[in-house]
Amino acid sequence: MRPWTEPELRAVLHDSGLRNVEISAGVGRRTPDRFFVVAY
Repeated sequence: MRPWTEPELRAVLHDSGLRNVEISAGVGRRTPDRFFVVAY
């Protein structure tokens, strides 16, 4: 597994054609190394 930074994740999703991206802390997590992502 390779961790992604938020900017990297946004860039990959945007390059894949997803324009609306919301990123927040992972559900049930208190550490910053997990994301909850909604993209369309």
